[in-house]
Amino acid sequence: MKKLFVWFVTIVGMVSLCFSEVPRTINYQGKLFESGGPVSDTRAIGYRLYKDINNNHQWDDGTDSLVWEQIPADVTVSDGLFSDTLDFSTGYETGYDFESVFG
Repeated sequence: MKKLFVWFVTIVGMVSLCFSEVPRTINYQGKLFESGGPVSDTRAIGYRLYKDINNNHQWDDGTDSLVWEQIPADVTVSDGLFSDTLDFSTGYETGYDFESVFG
């Protein structure tokens, strides 16, 4: 009976691994200062991810290098510190492959 239970648990564990996915959210933490002092307020913060490391925002063929964008949303900032969740399940350009970058 004990062997049967061990096999059952092993098989269930292996099956669950087959159906697991890479999380599509990342917790982002940062500091926000204005005029040399920490901010304590609610601010609309947005995020963008570009293909171009030089931040030129365009490729040689004229296409935009923007890959992902999360529209600004209200984030609570306390003593300059904030935490936000970046949701990578939406906001991609057409045809962008999430798994090739984060998989």
